[in-house]
Amino acid sequence: MKGYALYMKGYALYMKGYALYMKGYVLYMKGYALYMKGYALYKKGYALYKKGYALYMKGYALYMKGYALSRLVPRQENKAE
Repeated sequence: MKGYALYMKGYALYMKGYALYMKGYVLYMKGYALYMKGYALYKKGYALYKKGYALYMKGYALYMKGYALSRLVPRQENKAE
């Protein structure tokens, strides 16, 4: 009878452990899904950032080019006065 009691105690612990394992696995999978969703958003955001930065630099270069050209041409005084 002693052996059977140990067997039942062990089985109860096994079932408790399995339940905790499954609970942990479900949480892990949920967390992993959120991580992948977040990673996809990160990649999308980074691509937009790079695209925006390239446009910003292009615009800044044009602005500086225009500014340099405007400095080359002497300013016209208002002759209407």
